[in-house]
Amino acid sequence: MTLTDPTSTVHGLVAVTGDRVIGLAHVVLHATTWATRVICHLKDLFIDRSVRGAGVGRRLIEAV
Repeated sequence: MTLTDPTSTVHGLVAVTGDRVIGLAHVVLHATTWATRVICHLKDLFIDRSVRGAGVGRRLIEAV
């Protein structure tokens, strides 16, 4: 499965300022035996060094 496959449980988000990508997050949504709803695993979180500390990571996580 890929990020562009609409049936994939893997999803990606990007943070953009102007025409520049400044952050990305990859997550996997899946069922579990420990809960009655789908859970989310954050697999990757990258924020461009030039904007670290500005809340970009927090906003990506909140968007998930």
